[in-house]
Amino acid sequence: MNDKDQAAIDHVASVSKNPHAAMIVKQLITGWSVEFEYAVGEWKISDYPSWAYDIKYRLIEPKPAKPAYRVYADQDGYLFVAERSSKGGICQTFTENIRWISDWIEYTK
Repeated sequence: MNDKDQAAIDHVASVSKNPHAAMIVKQLITGWSVEFEYAVGEWKISDYPSWAYDIKYRLIEPKPAKPAYRVYADQDGYLFVAERSSKGGICQTFTENIRWISDWIEYTK
């Protein structure tokens, strides 16, 4: 989210009487999942929340993919390291005759 997104959230929350207004706008901007408390301490994800005044809601921020790398080798034995992109593929583009020689190795930090 950027400053304009936050300003939109703050504005809607300031003019709305719905106690969930800020959360509604943030969910629309981010696309995060919404959970509601259907029993004390019991939460369920809702695809279409009602945003009722007397129900507790929370947004579920997706966990970012762990960065990782994979080792590749070319036909001459030179090694290359490729990082995993946030979309699940690799960040680098390789020429032909490159093969991977390791599984994804997760960073520990």
